[in-house]
Amino acid sequence: MIRGITLFTLACLLLLMNPVGAFAAPTNEEVSQLAKSLGWTTDDLENYLSDKELSLEHFDSIESLKDYLGTPITPDNLNKLLKNYNMTQEELDILLTGFNETVQDYWFIEDLDVAIDFYQNHEEQMQNLEAFLLNVGMTEDETASLYQHFKKLDKQALANNISGWKEKLQAFATMDQEEQLTNASKENLLSIWKNVSKQLELTPVFYAVDDNGNRNEIALDEFMQAPQYDTVALEIYDSNDALLVDTVISPEKLTSGFAVAAADKVVNLAELSGNLTTLYDSQLPNTASFVPLFLFAGYLCILTGCIMLLRNKSKKLYEK
Repeated sequence: MIRGITLFTLACLLLLMNPVGAFAAPTNEEVSQLAKSLGWTTDDLENYLSDKELSLEHFDSIESLKDYLGTPITPDNLNKLLKNYNMTQEELDILLTGFNETVQDYWFIEDLDVAIDFYQNHEEQMQNLEAFLLNVGMTEDETASLYQHFKKLDKQALANNISGWKEKLQAFATMDQEEQLTNASKENLLSIWKNVSKQLELTPVFYAVDDNGNRNEIALDEFMQAPQYDTVALEIYDSNDALLVDTVISPEKLTSGFAVAAADKVVNLAELSGNLTTLYDSQLPNTASFVPLFLFAGYLCILTGCIMLLRNKSKKLYEK
């Protein structure tokens, strides 16, 4: 997870379950008074909601808006929260500092509660994911660009696809390092890659990179017949042809051992995503966090491409 971006900036919350338009939004006066009580301007409040893909029109009354926002942080409820986690203020500061955050980044105690639980219980998994993405050459800015793109997608549709992707990846997660992919496996992997790219509204473009750094594009379907490439560049574009990722995957990373380990992490992360979604649903009943789904999707994009590229790599390594 990109450090320096708050949990709920990375997170993209679902819209309220009830249809919009059948209710009247809170009045301007009510909104102004609420914002003032929080030490905000009306613009601050609207921007806060916008970060969660919401607007004032999504609330049928000022009370429903207050309920959604939660309880402003005070010294008393902060101390109570610390006691619940058996933490000191210093320990909380250290935990948040690890993600370039402070208590001041949070306005509502419920948000901070979820963040503490998330960071305490899943910090290692998130750091492993970040390390993997950096290891294959993605920068933090590129990972952030992917997350921002995922925020625009249909979150429920993405969630519905996770279980299917996980099931199809099981075979690759148990792949032996010396085992060569069968033609059927290659076709299945190509199908997964195309489906993932389509559902995520991404266009991946692979290039073979020669010794002079020149790039020659490789069509996805050519992977089944093309010779193994030592160095490969991967560019990922969104539906508007904006470049999100431009990374070079070096030969030493295109090994079966690397792919097997990564596939195993993907499956575990998919399982984690379901657990985290349940956690957020239980603590914030009107919303659902899809951070784990975004992480899984980004991980899956890179991993699937890596496995596709190394179908012959294992054989060549053992022949040397």
